[in-house]
Amino acid sequence: GGAMAVIMAATYPELYAAVGSHSGMPYRSAKNAYSAMTAMSRGAATIESLGARGIPIIVFQGDDDRRVHASNGDQIIAQWRGSTAEPAPAGSATQESTESNGRAYQRTIHLDAEGNRVAEHWVVNGVGHRWSGGNPRGSHTDSQGPDASREMLRFFLGSLKDPVVDTNGPASRGIFRRYLRALRVVRKRFGRPDGS
Repeated sequence: GGAMAVIMAATYPELYAAVGSHSGMPYRSAKNAYSAMTAMSRGAATIESLGARGIPIIVFQGDDDRRVHASNGDQIIAQWRGSTAEPAPAGSATQESTESNGRAYQRTIHLDAEGNRVAEHWVVNGVGHRWSGGNPRGSHTDSQGPDASREMLRFFLGSLKDPVVDTNGPASRGIFRRYLRALRVVRKRFGRPDGS
């Protein structure tokens, strides 16, 4: 899922306002089944620079993921920012380390030259190949840690660039209302992450 989101946004950038990847891999990190398994377990041998795609990206990755190695998250961010080196240029990123819902995490925010947010990278401590903040009754979820769904929605709504869409106006409120309705349906069917 996370790798497919990256592939779709890299292949069809004109269709997306933002992209989110949870436990994914960089674009073109594998050419066949063997290289895919290698990239998943160790990170991609090489990554193709995508240059500035103009699509903001948010990446979540557990630092204890034994299925998709945590270095893949670093590589996605580096690739998306248009470089093949992992570290961000000085002054272009801010980092915070804190705890949410029982798990520590580090969030790095990357800015472009104009100060616009182009990427967020969340590394959640102690999480394996699981969706952070997910419902404990779901498969591949970890109810502890920051709520990846909520943070991705916040990021996506903040990434709307169409001048016709006011992120504080009725259109975005309509999107948010639809999201909340869908969330209520899911919670009614599956319950809350806290089990209630």
